[in-house]
Amino acid sequence: MAVSYLSGLTRARQVVGNSAQRLNAYPIQNSHQAAMYHGTPVKLSAGTLDVATNSAAVLGVGISYHWIDKTTGQPQYSKYFPASTSNKNSTYNEGFTTPFALVDDNPHGTWTISTETSVSAGNLGALARVTNAGAGSAVTGRSTAELDLSGTAVSAGNAMFRIVGLKRIGEITSAGGEDNNWDSTSTLVEVVWSNHVYG
Repeated sequence: MAVSYLSGLTRARQVVGNSAQRLNAYPIQNSHQAAMYHGTPVKLSAGTLDVATNSAAVLGVGISYHWIDKTTGQPQYSKYFPASTSNKNSTYNEGFTTPFALVDDNPHGTWTISTETSVSAGNLGALARVTNAGAGSAVTGRSTAELDLSGTAVSAGNAMFRIVGLKRIGEITSAGGEDNNWDSTSTLVEVVWSNHVYG
């Protein structure tokens, strides 16, 4: 039985160098029209954050979002950035007068993500796009982006990721034991960036 985990992108490991996750702050335009979540793939657009697309270089993954509430004047720290949010006028929040996000922008990290359809070892090395990049839950704050292997042929020009592994999924067998074998119908894969802004 395949198990699906809709939680956007989750950091798996580091391909080279130190394994510590490093986050950097990037501004979000006031009244930005797209919501963003923990696990949303993001890109830079005119120097500010936006939801990533498959055909553009990716910056990384949004982890948390910060702004000054226009009504209360209180700083907000959230895994979810509501669309059309703006910072309170002329109020600084850690050096920003606009909302900002902490982003894992390391080009050498690997990520786990759910797939729309079951995959097998035959998909290792394949390029893949992302669907629902800007979707998620306002309740949990988690992205529901998924890997898309269907539709038209995926090429380097329209792929966000390359699949480097199938994740072991702990499942209970009919005898009541745990099955940690490679799942031939896995819906959770490990990926690396196919097109990252920092190389």
